[in-house]
Amino acid sequence: LMNYSATQMASQVAQVTTLAQSTSDIDNQMELQQPAMSLGESIESIERQQQIIDNFYRNSFLYMLFIIMIGGSMMYLFSKSILLPLAKLNDKIKNSTVSTLSDKLSVPNSDDEIAELTVSFNKMTDRIQEAFLFQQQFSGNVAHELRTPLTIMKTKIDVFEKRENHTPAEYKELILNQKNQLIRLSEIIQTLLEITNTDDVQEKE
Repeated sequence: LMNYSATQMASQVAQVTTLAQSTSDIDNQMELQQPAMSLGESIESIERQQQIIDNFYRNSFLYMLFIIMIGGSMMYLFSKSILLPLAKLNDKIKNSTVSTLSDKLSVPNSDDEIAELTVSFNKMTDRIQEAFLFQQQFSGNVAHELRTPLTIMKTKIDVFEKRENHTPAEYKELILNQKNQLIRLSEIIQTLLEITNTDDVQEKE
């Protein structure tokens, strides 16, 4: 729009200049009794003015493209430097594993959305790491609780097999012991099922 406006202004200036020059030439010719400007010279003058206007329009258009390219390149580099923390955050999210959850991202000094997002990501990794640690501890406790009655049952059977000619009372004692340990296992499994179904658990802790 600026180029178009400047071209129109140049045309108007050229027309006014031509008109003034023509009027001045006519006055001079009347005073000096010289012949008027020929048609060819008038056409050549108009073509010269049009050529000047075209050159101006072409040059200004090229300057505009040059400025856009330089400005676009500078804006690209500037935006790339501004979004560098976001690129690091993206790489961190892609490469995150259970073993790297403790690695914290450095929070940018800028008080913007990227810094806030980095802080939120660090807090989220802390919560995920706590959940993994709780899961490992919980799995260890469950394995220990399940291993105890199974170990007792296996030990009783091994001891029972080492002797022969057992009395009915010994059979009855073995069966009672195995039954008690099975009841204990059933209770542990029932507790685990209740913990898994968090909707029915009143005591969250």
